[in-house]
Amino acid sequence: ILCLVGFSGNDPNFLEWIGWLRDVMGDHAVPVYLITFNKELHISEVKLNEKRGISIINLAEIESFNETDIKEAHKFLFEYLEENGGYCDCEVVFNVLDR
Repeated sequence: ILCLVGFSGNDPNFLEWIGWLRDVMGDHAVPVYLITFNKELHISEVKLNEKRGISIINLAEIESFNETDIKEAHKFLFEYLEENGGYCDCEVVFNVLDR
């Protein structure tokens, strides 16, 4: 699994890098997750990234964080991963279609 934190899915360098990674890895490419905090993430961006093989985890969809809580959201994420050894025995679903 490859998790990207703090990247923009529209950055030209990111797009080149992820394209190169897919070309090199081919059928052996690992799942890619883009972890973001974006209150205005549009479904078209989610769909485009899905076509690129990138799943978006939008921390802004966690209702306990307000629009300025990006630091708290990332702190929550890393503390969760540390406490659980990076393991989650559950299905985590962030669905922007339910807004």
